[in-house]
Amino acid sequence: MVCIDVESIASGISDWLGAEGPKWPEAVEARLVQVEGLSKRDAMRVISRTRGILGEKFLPPIAKIELFLTEDCTNRCDYCFVRTKNEHNYMSKETALAAVDWLFSVCGDTEEVRILFFGGEPLLNFEVIRAVTFRAEELAEAREKKVRFDMTTNGIPATEEKLKFMAEHRIKFLLSLDGDRETHDKCRRLKNGKGTYDLVAPRLAEFKRYQPWLGSRMTVQPDTVGRLAKNVRHLHSIGINQFIIGAADGADWPQSLVDEYTEQWEQIADFYIETRRNGGQIRITEFEEPLDGRPNLTGLWGCQAGRDSVCVSYNGDIYPCSKMLSACRGEGVSYLGNVWDGITDVEERANVAMIWHPRRPKCEVCDLSWMCAGGCPALNWEATGSLHQPSEFDCRFKRHEHELHKRVDPKLKEAGLLEPPKDRKKPERYAPPE
Repeated sequence: MVCIDVESIASGISDWLGAEGPKWPEAVEARLVQVEGLSKRDAMRVISRTRGILGEKFLPPIAKIELFLTEDCTNRCDYCFVRTKNEHNYMSKETALAAVDWLFSVCGDTEEVRILFFGGEPLLNFEVIRAVTFRAEELAEAREKKVRFDMTTNGIPATEEKLKFMAEHRIKFLLSLDGDRETHDKCRRLKNGKGTYDLVAPRLAEFKRYQPWLGSRMTVQPDTVGRLAKNVRHLHSIGINQFIIGAADGADWPQSLVDEYTEQWEQIADFYIETRRNGGQIRITEFEEPLDGRPNLTGLWGCQAGRDSVCVSYNGDIYPCSKMLSACRGEGVSYLGNVWDGITDVEERANVAMIWHPRRPKCEVCDLSWMCAGGCPALNWEATGSLHQPSEFDCRFKRHEHELHKRVDPKLKEAGLLEPPKDRKKPERYAPPE
């Protein structure tokens, strides 16, 4: 049996491809077999390692992790992407600390690392949150880096002790609130089926004592879309300052309701402009960047998942993001490694997160490819069985986004809300506009 130097050959190929990026000429395998004299098996070994090297060259260091602290939750929301709740699957302190140690070992020269506490309901595993916070702060100080903590929570387990700790350690939390009582309780219910609005909304004043700027993650269902603008106004009136709004994927969205969604967003824009003009505290990130100010994304692929951000499951397994963890676990795709061994499948990381990707013929002929990088890989997988084939849901709502900006951008510019100083830095994701 002839031994080959896989590393040297792969390094040479990666240098040869160079600035062309991780595009695979169809002739690579044939060249290895016919010119270099490799067997097909060895050629595939070289190609696999070359992909890994290209991933290491073209992908940045990991600077953010989502810690999936538990699959358990107080609620049983209709649209939660954690399809099966498990009351026994909690991340241990040992696993969580191993994840933090691994993050600081792979973050390279990045100035700031980010840790998102997620689930399930992360506040159900609060002792692990405390342990992670202390370890991350210690490592950040030792390595002269900044560390930022975020959390998405339904707010129900948020005791005063927990709120105080989060405020002291600057753990910014985003609440899951869909609107008024009728809208919120339609989908966000306890295990016994009882609505949760009255467990969260009356406590906003208490939450704001510890975090004055409060954001809400609103999920819009087809049968509640007609109340969207009203719900934004309602939540703002009771103390919500920032809105992260998204349509529920997996639901039936006929075109008439997608059109209604756009109409509701136009009403939200009017409310946003009026509130900002009157000095009100509100932020909706969709209104901060006009179409004509966006970078051209033609030919680019994907989001930050697997590129500079990953998700760590409760058991220490690493996936590109929390949605891919839920969608792809057990499917043989998107598993990257674990917090003890690191990313062992560099090829799969490259497959998920390569910036240049040739396997999207649908995108190549799309007139909106300049403003879209191929949709959400997790949604793609669930809808099409491919990470790289865009889902119909994403395509339709990207067109909603385009139509919305065509209608709203002129109003925002006239109000002076799309013309910030040239050198102004974007504010943190969950923070007031500058």
